[in-house]
Amino acid sequence: MTSQSNRTTDITTRTGKFKRKPRFWLKILIVSILAFGLLGTAGAFGFVYYLIQDAPAFTPEAFNSLSATTNVYDRNDQLLGSMQSDGERELIKSLDEVSPYVVQAFVAAEDADFYKHFGIDPISVLRAAYQNFIGGGIVSGGSTITQQTVKNVMFPAQEQTIKRKVQEMYLSVQLERAMSKNEILVHYLNWIYFGKSGYANIYGIKAASKAFFNKDPRDLNLAQAAILAALPNNPGKYNPYTGLKHAITYQNYVLNEMMKAGYITQEDYQKARSFDIEASIVKPKVTATGYNNYPFVISEVERRAAEKLMSVGRYDNLDDARQALFKGGYKVYTTIDRNFQDAVDQVLADDKNFYGQPISYRSSDNREIKDALQQAGATLLDNQTGGVLAIGGGRDYKKNQNNHTTLPRQPGSTMKPLSVYGPAVEKKLLSPGSVLDDTPMALANPNAAGGKYFPMNYDNKFHGLMTAREALKRSYNIPAIKTTELVTPAVGLDYVKKMGVTTLQKSDENLVSGIGGLTYGMSVEEATGAYSTFANGGVYKKSHLITRIVDRTGYEVYRYKPTAEKVFSPDTAYILTDMMKDVVKSGTAAGVGAHFPGRQIAGKTGTTDGTTDSWFVGYTPAVTLGIWVGYDIPYPMADLSAIDASGSRPLKIWDDIMDKVYPKLPAEPSFPPMPETIARAEVCTKSGKIPTDLCRALGTVTTDLFVKGTEPKELCDTMVSVKYVELNGKKYLMNDKLSAMGSVVKEGIFIKRKPYELPDGNEKYRPTDAYMELPQQFAKNSGTSASAESGAGTSAGSPVDIQIVSNTPTSVTLAWKPVTEADGYVMMRSTSPTGPFQIISEHLQETQYTDATVQAGISYYFQVCAIQNGTIQPAVASVQVTPGATHATEPGENPGTPGPSSDTTATAPVLSIRSGSTGQAELAWTPSAAAFHYLVEQNTGSGWRQIANTTTNSYTLLASDGDSFRVKAVDPTGQISISNTIRYHFQ
Repeated sequence: MTSQSNRTTDITTRTGKFKRKPRFWLKILIVSILAFGLLGTAGAFGFVYYLIQDAPAFTPEAFNSLSATTNVYDRNDQLLGSMQSDGERELIKSLDEVSPYVVQAFVAAEDADFYKHFGIDPISVLRAAYQNFIGGGIVSGGSTITQQTVKNVMFPAQEQTIKRKVQEMYLSVQLERAMSKNEILVHYLNWIYFGKSGYANIYGIKAASKAFFNKDPRDLNLAQAAILAALPNNPGKYNPYTGLKHAITYQNYVLNEMMKAGYITQEDYQKARSFDIEASIVKPKVTATGYNNYPFVISEVERRAAEKLMSVGRYDNLDDARQALFKGGYKVYTTIDRNFQDAVDQVLADDKNFYGQPISYRSSDNREIKDALQQAGATLLDNQTGGVLAIGGGRDYKKNQNNHTTLPRQPGSTMKPLSVYGPAVEKKLLSPGSVLDDTPMALANPNAAGGKYFPMNYDNKFHGLMTAREALKRSYNIPAIKTTELVTPAVGLDYVKKMGVTTLQKSDENLVSGIGGLTYGMSVEEATGAYSTFANGGVYKKSHLITRIVDRTGYEVYRYKPTAEKVFSPDTAYILTDMMKDVVKSGTAAGVGAHFPGRQIAGKTGTTDGTTDSWFVGYTPAVTLGIWVGYDIPYPMADLSAIDASGSRPLKIWDDIMDKVYPKLPAEPSFPPMPETIARAEVCTKSGKIPTDLCRALGTVTTDLFVKGTEPKELCDTMVSVKYVELNGKKYLMNDKLSAMGSVVKEGIFIKRKPYELPDGNEKYRPTDAYMELPQQFAKNSGTSASAESGAGTSAGSPVDIQIVSNTPTSVTLAWKPVTEADGYVMMRSTSPTGPFQIISEHLQETQYTDATVQAGISYYFQVCAIQNGTIQPAVASVQVTPGATHATEPGENPGTPGPSSDTTATAPVLSIRSGSTGQAELAWTPSAAAFHYLVEQNTGSGWRQIANTTTNSYTLLASDGDSFRVKAVDPTGQISISNTIRYHFQ
């Protein structure tokens, strides 16, 4: 293995001045020839001579001077601050201060013929010429280390132009005449940009060695030197903290080139490749940058200005553009207003506005987080222009440089106006007065128990029928999901994209996107820009920070071109603003309305599960202010304090900022007046339709906004008036034939609604207006509600054979056979065979009942009614009992006391049967005098059962051979006369 001292001697020998340099005129000729190849023009010599006339004056002192500063100005041309120029730069004076590996790595990777050429590498230039010809412009310039040094020192703006390239080649020849190769390499290593360590810009090999490895550059090993040699090629891509994988790939290229050049052996190569480079990289120092004033603003301007310079073709990559900003003497003019920026900074810097103590916790991916501070992001926009008036990137830039206005976070309910109600109103799918039912809904989810997921409201309750206005005001999730289903997620999110949100994914096209369930979320700035669309009458004006950029010569290289896109109609914008005014006046943001009484403010709150993210975006006619509060690594703030659990902290911050902003605003305009295409109309708040007298009686009538032509045209059919009886606190519908029950029957106004499934079948999840529902089916252990119409149901009748089990002077016990599909029974009693009958029991589950309230010597008439589908079915039989009396019973007859003998007693019908070849049996019987109705019974060998209740004298059914039939005639008192029994024989 070659020793390091031997290598040092070898480098010193090879880095002296070039032995014989061509005469200067000859070099100009060569530059011209190379320019011909680079530019593809026959007049290259004259053109080159013309271009170099105003080349910067070459002086060795220029290599030791500082670069020009780029300044940043607010919208009133007041200086906000200067961009960091030299960054963390420490100079070396000779190559003796760096490891020989550093020199070898940079020369091998950047300019293998550095020690042979005179500042320009003709082969590389011709190769670049071919690439430029193919690319149609200056794609590559074949730069040597000498040229790169000239570019960094003499052309701090580093524009990608033909003129600059020719002048660069010309000055490179001069530099080679004035300095040795060693001196040129020293300047190169001092001026080169290595990217960022944390938020500090790193210039020069000495600063880079300390920043990334905490080493003096002379102590760097081969692997570390090769990594550093990779960084200048693409400081962003190869950054050791964010792109180490890419950096290691380029490191391998550098090592290969060093081995080709004979600098290292195969053994050296393998050793460097096996070195754990990641373990040797130190964490970035937490230090302030050069941005002492408005650091969040200046750092964001730096990022965006570099993008603008690249977008206008001044540079071909962001790293070059960023370096130019640090040294090029640009003037960047912004939309920031210092007065508003000061207001935002003051509020976010006040610790009293945040949870007091740092917290430690484990993240959802089990990372241990220590001493985390609650953070905030705030963006203040000018509605008229879309200009960013103030950036609240965080609480303290020195402690946390994350710009929380540009980092996407889950938006929670702030999505509802953007992707749900706004699109729904625009597409005329609903109006503020349209009614949505906040009841449980099951969404398919294979990962959930039973394959179903039940989304919840923030209070874990369901609130029933309500208008869309109320649903938004209270920020209920279920109505928003149902509206998303109506709009469709894809359509709703398309509207959000039109409002400048760039973080949405295809996977976001699901129903919970309407309540903020997104893959990445939204940034504060983009959410604020989206809300300003409503303030602008439905027109989205792209948020922007930079208005123009001027170079050091005064030439304007960039100017913002305003863009506007109509997203919503003025009708929709007015209606949504009106709805969100209610959010501020009396909804989830009522604290803001109370703080600013009389102010025109609209907006929407938003929280995520456990309040890991908390939002408020509010707008006035002039400005829109968006606030987010949370932790960098999400933490459920509901565990911290009452204000955090309620999601109210962003409201307090919004109030405090606007307290300082309002006095600095000019006379504020009003929101646009109501368009003539909007009308007001009465609606029922339980149906969204034209109110009826029932709606007025119940107090469910309101007036709301409608786009003309969408006003309700149908009468409310949700409200119904029905008869019912209440048992054990539960209401049951009454059949019209039960009017004889007299005072027991009540009449009330109820609501009809679609069926819904309760989560886990738990009754606590019934909506808060469930007491108004039409009496529902009584079902044991059932979590399903089924609507019941008045008088509806598949009645199997009420019990017929009521038996007296026990009869004493003080009590009577009755029993009956169960009725198929009956949910329970009601016992009724009267002292007259014609009623009225009173309910004397609650809901009975057994088929036996003892009445211990009777008195001896009084005749009582009992009836049993079956309950089916939420309706009490009419009685079909009654039994007379006199407590303590003895009664005789005929075989096969009702063992109860027969009704009073009179001419109205039904006579026994005579039954006949006719059988067909298809198994069809046609029953017919003689009419029975005084019969009220007939009960048809069948015996298939397991006892008699009722199969029909009819008022006709015939009945047809499918029968089996050997089945027996009989008919019972029932008179108005419930007395029964039984026909003959007849057997069916198949023919």
